[in-house]
Amino acid sequence: MHTTSTHCTCTPSDLAEQLSAQAVLARTFQSVFGVEPTAAQLAALHSPAVEAAFRMMSLDEGDTTADAHAFLARTADRRDEAVERLKMEYTRLFIGPARLPAPPWESVYRGEDRLLLQNSTLEVRALYRSQGALPARYPAVADDHVALELAFLYLVSSRAQETIANGARADYPALSSLAIGMDRIVNEHLLTWLPRFSRALSCDAPQGYYAVCARLLVRFARACGSLAKEVRPQWEGRAREMAKP
Repeated sequence: MHTTSTHCTCTPSDLAEQLSAQAVLARTFQSVFGVEPTAAQLAALHSPAVEAAFRMMSLDEGDTTADAHAFLARTADRRDEAVERLKMEYTRLFIGPARLPAPPWESVYRGEDRLLLQNSTLEVRALYRSQGALPARYPAVADDHVALELAFLYLVSSRAQETIANGARADYPALSSLAIGMDRIVNEHLLTWLPRFSRALSCDAPQGYYAVCARLLVRFARACGSLAKEVRPQWEGRAREMAKP
């Protein structure tokens, strides 16, 4: 079983696999928290790629076992009435019109006034643009929505995986830029507010579908943060070496 930690002795193939798993789960959680549930969405959660990614990121081990099993078990029931219940829950939690128990925007948790469109919103917008990305629904949806931050994590993870997998001589200047993006979106943004987001969902319904998903998301983000902290100095160092005359 693979662990969530990557060291400098990790082979490019192993690292590419971990980045691929990270991209798969970033896209999975983006879907969970970004759009209303559908039968097709829930079925996709049981794909071999997602189940393999859970194992690769060690999200089916240790103290995460119960939540991982609950997450997968609840999505196994794809009858129409189950999907309709989840749609109502999604609307109540993340759309309204009543006061949201767990608003899905970073700025709400970073400021004392719980307002949207704060400094964190501008920071993630600049981070997206550093990789030539801009949310498709900009400016209708605030940039620091959890689904958009996860979409950016997917982007930098998949690009890094492809860069490693496609060549014997890795493009370290490109990898350095991607590592910075990965490190910043996880350690400077997602991990600064996801624990509070998760607690809000657990307070609302401790064993609810979205509360379980959020607890798994926090653990996933921590694993991603550890990986980013390890690869960033390695890739930045190699980029500096390549830049020397």
